Amino acid sequence: MGFLRPAAGLFPVAVVVLLGSGLYMMSRAWSLGTPFVAVGLTTVVLMAAVGASVLRSRFEVIGRASAEAGDGPIPPQIDRMVASPVTWVVLSAINGATLGVVWVMTNKPGWAAAPAIVAALAAVGGGVGAYLAGRRTGQRSGARPARLDPTKTA
Repeated sequence: MGFLRPAAGLFPVAVVVLLGSGLYMMSRAWSLGTPFVAVGLTTVVLMAAVGASVLRSRFEVIGRASAEAGDGPIPPQIDRMVASPVTWVVLSAINGATLGVVWVMTNKPGWAAAPAIVAALAAVGGGVGAYLAGRRTGQRSGARPARLDPTKTA
């Protein structure tokens, strides 16, 4: 995962460019009181806060443990960290909310629909994350068959 370290500095730049261009376009044609602008901006701020408070620390712990483990099979404790339902649900809910923001920004609905769409897609995303986390947990406990390793021959 060390090969991703150089890309880490790109995220803050991307956020500044995205928010800067969005705020510029908003100032030219709309206002903060416009439903799709207010819901979109609020959602982005909430996603950043949740990502920073919940996911960042989890990913840092996984990254440190992976670096210490070195090459080879994934140790069970790292597998458990990666399979954590909290991580999967929160990350998937953020992805769902992101799709909701894209939909809201594209279709520009009113006050009733804009937050409902974002919340519904965040809930769907969280549900998908819970399902996927449950599948991983079931596979690890033996309730489901493990996937075949394509690097091994029969």
